[in-house]
Amino acid sequence: MLLTGFNIAHYLIDRGFLGYETLVKDDFSVNMASSRNTGYIVKSEGNTSYFVKQVQMFEGEKIETLRVEANVYWLANNEPEYVELKKFLPQFFNYDPINHILMVEYMAGNIDLQQFYHSNKALPPTIAKQTAEILASYHRDIFKNAQEGKSMRLFRKTIPSPFLTFGKQLAFMKPRNKVEEEMQNLIFKHENFTDLVDQVKNDWEAKSLIHGDIKPNNFLINTDCLDTQNFQLRLIDWEIADMGDPLWDVAAVFQSYLLMWLYAEPMESMTAEQIQAAAERGFPLEKMQPSIRLFWKTYCQLMDFDEDKSEYLLIKTTRFCAIKLLHTSYESSVYAQNLDPQTIRMLQLSLNMLKSPEEAIDSLFDININVHV
Repeated sequence: MLLTGFNIAHYLIDRGFLGYETLVKDDFSVNMASSRNTGYIVKSEGNTSYFVKQVQMFEGEKIETLRVEANVYWLANNEPEYVELKKFLPQFFNYDPINHILMVEYMAGNIDLQQFYHSNKALPPTIAKQTAEILASYHRDIFKNAQEGKSMRLFRKTIPSPFLTFGKQLAFMKPRNKVEEEMQNLIFKHENFTDLVDQVKNDWEAKSLIHGDIKPNNFLINTDCLDTQNFQLRLIDWEIADMGDPLWDVAAVFQSYLLMWLYAEPMESMTAEQIQAAAERGFPLEKMQPSIRLFWKTYCQLMDFDEDKSEYLLIKTTRFCAIKLLHTSYESSVYAQNLDPQTIRMLQLSLNMLKSPEEAIDSLFDININVHV
């Protein structure tokens, strides 16, 4: 069945998640949610609020990603090796594999980090620290404890698509549009670009559960955190979770900070109004560097990295971050009419980070790799 705003209440009643008396309450509501899939928020005062997500029957890839996310929730609630995940996941209620429906707790009173940053123009250190704690909690022990168990069969253990797209095989890819063709021409002007991508690909080590889509939109935080100084961070949307390299998630955190800087950075071609609008989308790099340093320091401490290892892994993470920036620039070109200066800047930054990660670590992250955490 396909859920609608009219039949979802009866679906929940049939499965024991709602009572008939709930339907006659004045405060009962069903609202569509903004999501890649069809999502509904079901609320009623005094009752559990649900987020119900469904994919269409014919969308094979989305069906698979929903299954992956449901597996993560199920494992967190049923397998001891994955229990750490429960600390920062919404409550799990049900997965219906026949109708491709996932039900979890709707986190009322929360917004995503992208909204938080935009609304508050603040970068609390606690958020950087908690982000590191969340990542380390599932990077540190799950793979080691679960690798002999049946749960490993639930993951595909694939290398992320950017590595497969931007290596030497890029020369054989037909551009989808004029903008993509211009981007490829820029890349091929740099003789060693695809070789560098392949070198980074060879460093991939599948040794941890990874989220795979770390970004501010996928973290939720309580809206009253600045007033109460009680920060409760959650991580959602585990649709492309896998067993992979934990530094891929760490690199995504670095990329999130860099994107907030890139999108806020003024450019010569901008009008005064455009500069003001850009400034409202992010932060100057120097304002984010303390959070970047605290995130990395906390993560290294929790992962028990020694001094030599932390330096090597920081360089590797920076190269992973460069691959992510390259992928993001390509994603932005799908519907673009022209190759905009922001995308060119992102491509150039990606190349610079691949060629000289040590310089990027110093100038972008303001981390002295000669002084270990």
